[in-house]
Amino acid sequence: EHIAPVPISMTYDLIADSEAILDINPLFYKGVHDRVPSAMANGVPVFTNMNQRANLTMNRRNGVFYYHTEDELKDRMKEWQELSEHNPQELIEMRWNAYSRWKADLSWDAAASRFLCLVRDNAWK
Repeated sequence: EHIAPVPISMTYDLIADSEAILDINPLFYKGVHDRVPSAMANGVPVFTNMNQRANLTMNRRNGVFYYHTEDELKDRMKEWQELSEHNPQELIEMRWNAYSRWKADLSWDAAASRFLCLVRDNAWK
């Protein structure tokens, strides 16, 4: 289902209620747009054209399907559809892995913990 543009304040609720999202980054290819970790936080698989090297913890096991061309996108969507139809348990695990990876590495708690470690480790230098 295609959703018309909405205010940014509604974006995260829409992501949380989605079965999967398509992340298109024509101008943000070398980084990670917040749609990807937002989808992961909600256990929602995401199809993205972001640079795979931008964050190596984001992978198919965690519900992130990379594509670079329209044909690759069709292939990734077919993979996801086959999982949904033939291996729902793997899809459930993928959703849990996405959430777990987000919580451990990409959440604000994880960022704060890394920051506090940097402060602690450098406070006495």
